Amino acid sequence: MLDPVVVAEAGKVSLTYPTIADFNLQMNFNPIIERFRLRGKFCLLHWQAKPFGERRWGVYDAGADSYSSIKYCELQLNVIPQLLQVDENVIKTVPTAVLFFPGSRLVVRDYYSLVPVL
Repeated sequence: MLDPVVVAEAGKVSLTYPTIADFNLQMNFNPIIERFRLRGKFCLLHWQAKPFGERRWGVYDAGADSYSSIKYCELQLNVIPQLLQVDENVIKTVPTAVLFFPGSRLVVRDYYSLVPVL
């Protein structure tokens, strides 16, 4: 399958696949960002709920306001995360749970790496 097409804007992400008709995963990281008063440069890592058979890890880089869909074997973590979760009975958008990497950014080389901001 082809890599997904990602559009990120102010904490919101739209994820589509050219080969899957009518698939559009809408994600909104703003409820988590607001609930935990996250500021500055940080990354949020989550498990993509869809599409079945093509699920990957997703990284939202707040400093760059960008999103990357990553296979499990492509990611290195160099920052210790914190677990964050909002009440999914109150918050109706996804994701509702993430790993929060404070003071970090996503670096892309031959692989993806979450590294401290220097």
